Amino acid sequence: MTKKNIILSIFISLSSSIIAIAQDTQTETGLATYYSARMHGHLMSDGSRYDKEGFTCAHRTLPFGTRLKVTNTKNGKMTIVRVADRGPFGKRLIVDISNAAAAQLDMLKDGVVPVKIEVLPSLEEIWEEHLKIKTPEYMNEFQMDSPSMKMELEWGNGPFDILYHKPSKEKP
Repeated sequence: MTKKNIILSIFISLSSSIIAIAQDTQTETGLATYYSARMHGHLMSDGSRYDKEGFTCAHRTLPFGTRLKVTNTKNGKMTIVRVADRGPFGKRLIVDISNAAAAQLDMLKDGVVPVKIEVLPSLEEIWEEHLKIKTPEYMNEFQMDSPSMKMELEWGNGPFDILYHKPSKEKP
């Protein structure tokens, strides 16, 4: 095989992987409403209490804890919410969101707006696919769950690197 053919086959396989990932993204369009302020403090289906200042939502079928990007298609504003309840049960309604999320979407006055929702990857999926861990040699001598370990995330242009710092042996 020539160098060109090898590069071409790698490019094709990467392209098909990217297309498969893009097709996995679940999207839905429909109408959104928001919770009444009277619901503040009431129990939600996942066992938590509704907080009108939190960023939660109700969806009929998505698992609890699923993160959704909700975009108001009238004005383009978006927010991210977590599924914590079941509903809405109206025919064309696809999501009920908290008051704080409704304020970000600028829908408090309208009450019901057309939206697009997209399922976001879980934190575990992000961890597995996008983070690279660099572990220094000296880490072998420490317990990973030691409370004296200091962990920092370094945010850069490339992959995230998790840096572990050797704790000081000096007593404060």
